[in-house]
Amino acid sequence: MAALLYVVAGDTAAQDAPAPPPPTAVPAATASPPDPREDPSFWQSTDIDVEAGLANVYESNIGHDPEPTPSFGLVPALEARARRPLGGGRLSVEYGLAQHAYSNTDEWDRTSHELVAGFEADVLDDLETLTEAEVSLGGSSEDRELANQYQLRQSLELSLSQAKGPGSADALRFRLGAYGTLRYKTVPGDPDDSAFKPNVGLVFQQRWPEGLRLELEARLETNREQKERGNYRRATYALELRLPVSPSLGEVEVDVRRRRKSYLARLAEDEDGDDTDQLREDTQWTLGLEWRHELLHHLSLTLGAEHEWRASNDADKHYAASVVLVGVDYRF
Repeated sequence: MAALLYVVAGDTAAQDAPAPPPPTAVPAATASPPDPREDPSFWQSTDIDVEAGLANVYESNIGHDPEPTPSFGLVPALEARARRPLGGGRLSVEYGLAQHAYSNTDEWDRTSHELVAGFEADVLDDLETLTEAEVSLGGSSEDRELANQYQLRQSLELSLSQAKGPGSADALRFRLGAYGTLRYKTVPGDPDDSAFKPNVGLVFQQRWPEGLRLELEARLETNREQKERGNYRRATYALELRLPVSPSLGEVEVDVRRRRKSYLARLAEDEDGDDTDQLREDTQWTLGLEWRHELLHHLSLTLGAEHEWRASNDADKHYAASVVLVGVDYRF
């Protein structure tokens, strides 16, 4: 300020005087980073779905035992899903809660939880990668046992399309996928049945413009338990066909599965319960049929039927079981 007054007064000596040092800047208070949830665009780009359902189930052999125990069940359920873009990919989180209550048995009455988190990204134009982590508590495994399961899956999927004709927007869509899963299973009250169950698989899917979809899957799985007699390898082959009936009549889904389980150190038993000289081999078939129809806006009806049977060289491991389901779902 003093130097400025000297210049105005015409003092030339003041022009040669050194300029005063600049004022010292006072550091501003450190501001906390903004919360992304306070940005309206955060919620605008997040897709959230909530669905409530109620299913009435009849099972002719709920325990999949040689001597069947029929049972009626009621299963109310709630499921929430959230999806949003993240870092060039897509993040998804799903949580499901269900209450299971059955007649003629207390073993299968329970509350089940399932949490799945996934991240999907495009590696190339037609190649996607998906990483999923899943926790399931109180669920039913493929071996028809109540178990808690923890798994991490990595998959790659290649998508291709083929136009039906010149200038046609409709196209056949093909998908070829491969995956690998690290899974660990615990059985409450029976720690000896806990198992490490890694698997690998291939999936082929073809979709037609009319909505018809065909899916083929092959999976190889290894089961490793603390007790050697529980170790096995299982090969699963599945065919799923989804056929739209009409816009007013919904769609039908047909599912066929074959599972071949080969035990590595467990001998088959004869009718007297004595060991034979053959390792146990089980073959399990599942046939399923399901029809889904939207009754009203956001309200849908599901009718399903499934029959499953197992053949084995173990005399006491045969069974047959049928399931009939009627369910309604409402999406908020």
